Amino acid sequence: MNDISLTNSAKHNVIMETQKQKLSIIIFIWSALLFFVNLFYHLPNEYIILIFWLSILLMVSTILYQIFFLKNNTFVLIEIFIIYFFLHLVYQIGYLGLRGSDSYIDYNLLKTILYTNHFTIEPGVSGWPMIHLFSDAVSLITKIDILLIAKYIPSFISSIIVLPIYLISYIAYKEKKYALLSCLFFSFIPQFVNFDALFVRETFGLFIMILFVYTLFIYKRKNDIRYIGLVILLIPVLLFSHHFASLILLVFLCVYFTVSFVVPFIYRLLIKKKIEFSDIFDIKIISLIVLISVISYWVYLKGGDWTRMFILGNIENVISPSISGSYSSVIGLGLPIVTLTGKIIFYGFLFFHILFSLILLMKLIIIKNIEKITDISFSILFYFGLGYGFLSLFVLNSSINPDRLLTYGWIFGIFPLIALLINIKKPMLKKILMVFFISFIIFNLYNIESDYYTGKVVTDGSVVTEKEYLIAEKINFPKLYYGYPSIVAAVYDIQGIPQRIGGLDLNKMVYTHNSSTLAVINEIPLLNQRENLKIKSEEQYNIINEILSYKDKKNIDKFYDLGSIYILKGV
Repeated sequence: MNDISLTNSAKHNVIMETQKQKLSIIIFIWSALLFFVNLFYHLPNEYIILIFWLSILLMVSTILYQIFFLKNNTFVLIEIFIIYFFLHLVYQIGYLGLRGSDSYIDYNLLKTILYTNHFTIEPGVSGWPMIHLFSDAVSLITKIDILLIAKYIPSFISSIIVLPIYLISYIAYKEKKYALLSCLFFSFIPQFVNFDALFVRETFGLFIMILFVYTLFIYKRKNDIRYIGLVILLIPVLLFSHHFASLILLVFLCVYFTVSFVVPFIYRLLIKKKIEFSDIFDIKIISLIVLISVISYWVYLKGGDWTRMFILGNIENVISPSISGSYSSVIGLGLPIVTLTGKIIFYGFLFFHILFSLILLMKLIIIKNIEKITDISFSILFYFGLGYGFLSLFVLNSSINPDRLLTYGWIFGIFPLIALLINIKKPMLKKILMVFFISFIIFNLYNIESDYYTGKVVTDGSVVTEKEYLIAEKINFPKLYYGYPSIVAAVYDIQGIPQRIGGLDLNKMVYTHNSSTLAVINEIPLLNQRENLKIKSEEQYNIINEILSYKDKKNIDKFYDLGSIYILKGV
């Protein structure tokens, strides 16, 4: 009788587990549909924002429930992939063209390769043609319009990165729950969501870099020589993908190689006996091949100048000593933060990064995991991303947004942090750490610019719409003109004119009279900036007022008017 009762109880538990799993999947699917539909329909602003938060928090809550409370969570990785894809789509849906001037530079190379069936390896964008070749292949096979390919292929590439992240964490820590959480938390890193939705070389390079690391780990686990063949094959793919991804991989290999020697040596000094470390594997030959390959390619692109072999293109702007000014001085970071949103984002960013840096440091110092070579290596890469970004922001001569370095730091740092969350023994500390992580997710969601999912972004001049393309098709632009970012991108795409005056630099509009015969003014972003600049910078406030006054000056001809956008001659 007792055996029958136990059997019935087990069947009941299985049925209940299955029902909970099905219900959680249904809730996720409906939440995802609600999120996706909300991106397309411009309801009143407060409803769009409410639906955005409701749907994304429902998706996250469902995934967390499945990870912690369901035994069968095989569908979770697909759900996390959907979150990756949807968050990237937030920055792509709702307007015609591409976002950011860098996207159009890469898009120009993509069109050149497609239309001429030819490309050359040379300094600049042409030195990193992998995303362009891949996109061309997709366009030729699917016959999809090339602009749509450039617009949406980055979101797909950045979403499938969830697979190598999952596999690395699972192989390194042998815990499925940990691996799924690592994937989930990385999906909300703002720099990854925002920048890696662009059609830029880094999108492809980041994926190949983390795929390379996974291939090394799977080789260590299975000891199959075929994986070394795959590693060798990935080296040229990475080299031709992105300069910074190659550098970060080189740093990772050097860090892992050094840690695998230093930590066992220290351990032997402490306990006076030799210890076998299960997560050490020999990467000397691979590291040497990567080092020689990277240096050789950089030297080739630099025309054989061995004195600058570690400095390439944009990397030179990041690692050379400050001459013209750090990135913070270029963007005016020292100006007062006058909005509540700005203060929350700035101080929240500092709080969470300092917090997790300290948590990770305490883990390495206090918790007895000195034998974990992988943990230490990943942690060093996390601090490298933060430290490098800080130097680029305040010390080094940099024209590159230092936030981009955080993507590389977090892609490694999330592994030991989540491992701490899973393995910590004290229930209260586990709950506190979980609260920190969930708060970090909410903070990162708050970082997503609401203008993108409310539709306001089409008016602020940062994305290319039908209006910018119409202007670029109807008007012949001179080589030098003033224009806001999206008109510059459209003119470059249609007329191939890369040079211009302006962009985000208001000073160039006022102080370059007679340098340009034409200016395209978008009032909306100027009006949006004006009130804040009245408090932050009187000089910039006066510049905006002067620019806005041009349309009424008698000696300036306003010959095209599109409401908030107008085109002037005689500036």
